[in-house]
Amino acid sequence: MKFTCTKDNLVHALQFVGGAAGKNINLPILNNVLISTEERTVRFITTNLEMAIKTNVRGVVEQEGKFTVPAKTLSEYIQLVSSDQVTLSLEDNEIVIQTGKSKTKIKGNPADEFPILPTVDVRARYVVNARELRTALSRVLFACSRSETRPELSGVFMQFNKTPNTLTLAATDSYRLSEAQIPLLGAQEGAVQAIIPQRTLSEVLRITVGHPDDTLINVIFDETQVVFEIGEVTLSTRKIDGRYPDYAQIIPTQYKTRAYFSTEALAKEVKAASIFASQGVNAVIMECKPAESSLSISSTSTQLGEHASSLTVEATGEDGGALLNYRYVLDGISALQATEGEIWFLSTTSPVVFKPKDSQGFLYIIMPIRQ
Repeated sequence: MKFTCTKDNLVHALQFVGGAAGKNINLPILNNVLISTEERTVRFITTNLEMAIKTNVRGVVEQEGKFTVPAKTLSEYIQLVSSDQVTLSLEDNEIVIQTGKSKTKIKGNPADEFPILPTVDVRARYVVNARELRTALSRVLFACSRSETRPELSGVFMQFNKTPNTLTLAATDSYRLSEAQIPLLGAQEGAVQAIIPQRTLSEVLRITVGHPDDTLINVIFDETQVVFEIGEVTLSTRKIDGRYPDYAQIIPTQYKTRAYFSTEALAKEVKAASIFASQGVNAVIMECKPAESSLSISSTSTQLGEHASSLTVEATGEDGGALLNYRYVLDGISALQATEGEIWFLSTTSPVVFKPKDSQGFLYIIMPIRQ
C-alpha cells in the first residue's frame, strides 16, 4: 500500500472517523483505523462494534492495499506535519509517513484482524438538511438518560413521517422531555421509527459541524441498522431494542398561566437563585402573577440563606407556578435557541412547558419536584 494526498484531506478524514475509535483494552484492534486504497480513492474506517464511521479521500494511489494503525496516534501526528503533501506506505507491518525531509513509522496490525462491517439491506431512505438536523440534535441530545436501567431512554427516538414530511426527535430521562421537529426533504411511503444511541447521534452532530449548512443527509434504514450519509462520510449504527414510552400523553395541550420572557434575563435570575438552592434537590420556585406582569424566581438553603427576584413579563391567565430543578430549567432555556421564550403552568404537579416565542417545531417540558 502506498498513496499520497494533502495534509488537509488527511486531517479532516481522521477527525471524522476518530469518534468511533477509542481505548478498548479487550479488543485493541478497535483503537485502530483501517486504511485501504483502491484506484484513486483512500478509505478510512473505524468501529466500536456498535457504530462504524467511514470516509473517502482523493489521493494518488501508487500501490493498493490495506492496513490498520492506532487512530489517535496517526491523527495527532498528521496534525503536526508542516508539509502540504503527505505520503503513506506500508513496510513490514508499519505505516511509513514521509513529508519533505521527515520520515516517521507507526506500528500497526494487519487488516484481516479488523472487524467485518455488516452490509445494509435498504428498507427505507429519507433526506434531511444538515443545518436543520444539527439544530434538532443540539436541542434534544442533552435530555437522554445517563442510566443504563432503561436502555431505550439512553437514546433518541426518531420518527420519520411521509405525511406530513416531518422528522420528530425526542429524548427524555423521565424527569424532562425535549422534542424537536424538522422537515424531510425526501421521504418514502409510510413511517419509520427507531431509537438511536445518544453517542451515535453526538457523532452525527459533530460530523455535520464540519459540513456546509446546505449539505443533504441521507438516512437509510434496514432491519437492525441506521445509516447516515453526510457528504463523503458514512456512519452506521445499531438501533436500540425496546419500546419508547408514549410521551405524547404527558405533554400539556392547554395552560392556566402563560408568560413570555427574555431567555437571557431568565437564565441570569435562575443562575442567581441556583446559588441558594438546596444541594441534591437543586430546587427553585418559579411563580407567575399575570395581574402584576411578574415572573418570580426564589430559592432557600438552610446553610447559605435565601434569594428572590422578579422579572417583568407579558403574561395571561391565573396565578401559577411550580418547584423545578434549576439545572433542567437552564438546559431548557439554552435549548430554546431564541431571544424570547414562552412558559406554561397548569398546576404545581403538572409538567411545565418551555417553547421559543412564536415558533413551532420545538418544546421542552420539566416535571415539577413534589413538595
